[in-house]
Amino acid sequence: MISSQIEGTQAALVDLLAFEAEEGPAPNADMEAVTNYLDTLAYARDQLASKQGLPISMRS
Repeated sequence: MISSQIEGTQAALVDLLAFEAEEGPAPNADMEAVTNYLDTLAYARDQLASKQGLPISMRS
């Protein structure tokens, strides 16, 4: 089984694909965490690609 483990979360690839296709059951906490990581990565990539996007920063 192919799975992703990020900071203690675990989601099978087939479950993630079914969830994204809206064909799977309601997501559990791990599935929500993995989809949030993917959404965050997509947002960061869009910001870095845009001339008006936010730069990489160490600000808090």
